[in-house]
Amino acid sequence: MRTLILILAVLPLLATQAHAEEARPYSAQETIRRAQIGTHSPRLAPPVRVAPAPARTARPSRYDRLVCRVDPAKPLHQQIICEKQK
Repeated sequence: MRTLILILAVLPLLATQAHAEEARPYSAQETIRRAQIGTHSPRLAPPVRVAPAPARTARPSRYDRLVCRVDPAKPLHQQIICEKQK
């Protein structure tokens, strides 16, 4: 019972101090700035130093190059003959 009376006594004091946040005036620039967050807008992007990418080293191919030719003397399903290029 005492807690209820205490709460009822403190609640009006807290309610008078609480008030709504003041509304800010409309700003088109602020709206545009908030809309551009996360986009690729050049005006919002920080300056970046551009450096050339390091040269890539040549890798050997994972696949062998084949040389193919037609052999009309063989049956139709075996006419194309492919061999590894030397």
